[in-house]
Amino acid sequence: MRTLRAALAVALLVGALAAPAGAVTDYDRADADTWNGLGYLLVTAAEAKVDVTVVDALDLATISPDDVLFWIYPTTPLPVDELLAFVGDGGSLIVADDQGSAEPLFAAVGITREPDGPRHQEHWFAQEDGLPVIPRQSDDFLFFNVEELVANHPAALRSAEGGVVAFDDPRELLVVRRELGSGRLLAIGDPSIFLNQMLRRFYGNKQFAANVLRVFCRAEPCHVTLLMPTTTTSGSYEGGAGDRGSAERIAEEAVKALNDALSGVSKALSADPVSRLILFGLPLVGAMLVLLALAVWRRPVLTPALGGAILGRSPLVAEAAGLAAARGDADFLAHALTLVDHADALADANAIEAVLAGERPPPRGTTQDAVELVRHALLRVQREAASLRSLQPPVVSAERFARLYDDVRTLNRFGTTR
Repeated sequence: MRTLRAALAVALLVGALAAPAGAVTDYDRADADTWNGLGYLLVTAAEAKVDVTVVDALDLATISPDDVLFWIYPTTPLPVDELLAFVGDGGSLIVADDQGSAEPLFAAVGITREPDGPRHQEHWFAQEDGLPVIPRQSDDFLFFNVEELVANHPAALRSAEGGVVAFDDPRELLVVRRELGSGRLLAIGDPSIFLNQMLRRFYGNKQFAANVLRVFCRAEPCHVTLLMPTTTTSGSYEGGAGDRGSAERIAEEAVKALNDALSGVSKALSADPVSRLILFGLPLVGAMLVLLALAVWRRPVLTPALGGAILGRSPLVAEAAGLAAARGDADFLAHALTLVDHADALADANAIEAVLAGERPPPRGTTQDAVELVRHALLRVQREAASLRSLQPPVVSAERFARLYDDVRTLNRFGTTR
């Protein structure tokens, strides 16, 4: 196995090989000491305040769009359609794979994988071919507190839409992020970057791993389901809206049912207008009410007034809130940029970063949990700001705008509490 040989090369480079290769198992979740286990990833997760559940068998019927799934080097066949439906409904999926079974999933979202790694790389750790060094490339959250990464015989990913982390050739990618429907997919071309030795030897890798674990968390406590190479799947994903889901399939089914009902009513009325109207009219009204309720339910829940000294005075923010409620398929890029501008003003006016760094006391009566919520909200806003202000800004859905809105509102409440 190439990954095993690559990890062995790292262990030899740092002088940390303590047992014969046959004595340990790749990606062993319980072992934090052997060079090719995943135990130190769980330690890193705990330090990053991420609650990780390791799953050996995943029942797809039990997952919801509020979940974050992290699959490391899958070797069992992936249920591609089920996973894409999960992401489309608002779920978050992270897949780190160089030679495993993720290729059909990657291909389904326009990502190709070259298992032999980058072909145009010039920067290598200790001149060791196969250990590419990747310097910090942007202000994306994945690079938070990361100056450089060291990969371990990775695959090179290619995507027409570009990626988040690239090798020396920007067409050869280590990390690609996709927004699919209401959810997100993060594809990483090197699972062994999360091995014990790679995290212990290279600080940037350890911080990167913490960032990966937190990148899709929107609430505290942050929870991630970790899927192992041999994790199997069963059952079928049943869909659902969750806190972030779009409920599009539910609405589509309601529309279909309503259309069928209208067709039945039309035929019935043509045969017997009076009695058939009573028979079919009441169910029709019920179906229409259900559809109306679904349409309202799937809109983002937004409060029109934030009550903040800075944020609450902006007519653009109020306009965006109204648009988000009325137009679930619109592009809210301009309004999202307005929000991040307000976030910058809030952070400066209230010295939020100084408070988070411990240089100034928090507002009176603020708990430590509230401070942590603000810390994570600020990190997410900063990540969004970098994405929105990039040369190729994304299309901002109503759901994405609503999430940003909530984070900026959190900053606003913190900044105006006295």
